[in-house]
Amino acid sequence: MWPGQFVEFAADWRLSRLSGDRRIGLTCHSQFTELALGEDATMLASQRQVITRLAAQIATQARNWVRDNRDVCAAP
Repeated sequence: MWPGQFVEFAADWRLSRLSGDRRIGLTCHSQFTELALGEDATMLASQRQVITRLAAQIATQARNWVRDNRDVCAAP
């Protein structure tokens, strides 16, 4: 986070599920940058946008992983 400039967020995250009688996992990485020019309110809005994008990416990856059964992380 750089006040008055942009918000940058990076996260490693993991999904897991049962496949028969064993647990399988998928580990992915996300990185987002949002402009945050101006006041604190703009910075907070940018932070919310980054978290919203992360949540959407995780949800999409989870749906695709179950549907396609492919152990590949999609690019954001």
